Amino acid sequence: MGDQQKKAIDTQIIQAETEIGTVSLRPRVFRFCEEYLNNGYNVRQATIAAGYKGNSTRVNGYQLLKKPEVRAYIEMRLRELNEVTKVTFDWKLQKLRQTARKCMPDETPHDIVPLKSTNPAAAVSAIAEMNKMTGAYAPIKSVTVNINSDQDLGVTKKLADMLLEQKECDY
Repeated sequence: MGDQQKKAIDTQIIQAETEIGTVSLRPRVFRFCEEYLNNGYNVRQATIAAGYKGNSTRVNGYQLLKKPEVRAYIEMRLRELNEVTKVTFDWKLQKLRQTARKCMPDETPHDIVPLKSTNPAAAVSAIAEMNKMTGAYAPIKSVTVNINSDQDLGVTKKLADMLLEQKECDY
């Protein structure tokens, strides 16, 4: 397929109804969203599968994820998938808690045989996964800003707004 044919296909618009209204996505952006959901939220793999090329595929993907229409579409698809599979965040946490409890050694005396199998490695793995899901491993972001009395407070406010916006965009 020639470059002109690829460009013609990429200019077609795909519309999807979301919570914020109808969003319009170019086919490549639509493919990125679907690939992002299908490959475990791997941004780089999704951008490559969607047809983006070069060394900056990950950067392109993160830029796409910051777009409101892309975020709205992905959130809408996640809700759809959760409704179909009935696998929600809370359900996953509940199952991991159950797994951790079932696999932990009891405090029972050694002469009594426990009714459950003990597998400390599985318990640790379940707890680690719960920590990932709840953001316990997320890096703490902090910024120190020194303001002199002669600096423009408008610039400082813009910087603070940018940082807050970036925090909201992180997935």
